[in-house]
Amino acid sequence: MVVRDFALAQGQTLLAGHVTGQGYELDCVLQQGDRIAICEVRVRQTRRGPAAIESLATRKQEALRRGASAWLAGLPSIPPAWHFHIDLVTLEPHPEGGWVLTWIPDAVEMDR
Repeated sequence: MVVRDFALAQGQTLLAGHVTGQGYELDCVLQQGDRIAICEVRVRQTRRGPAAIESLATRKQEALRRGASAWLAGLPSIPPAWHFHIDLVTLEPHPEGGWVLTWIPDAVEMDR
């Protein structure tokens, strides 16, 4: 997975991948220091049409918040120093082949 490999190369730790529940799906949960990033990955297969970030509709944002809350509720304990964020990662085709990865921190506001 392009995003996981990128995150690991940046020194992040994968805490969970492809977490699903009733009405939500979290692509991955990553940790770097005290920052916990709950990530939504959006892929655009062609360079035509709207950018991948534009596909993050209100309904999807609500599902991400529910999923983040459910994942957190399932932890036995939460270190007090941890800070939680919902990030968006977009993958779009590069004109010369491969992918352009864009990491957008705090793309969705978390319920506090």
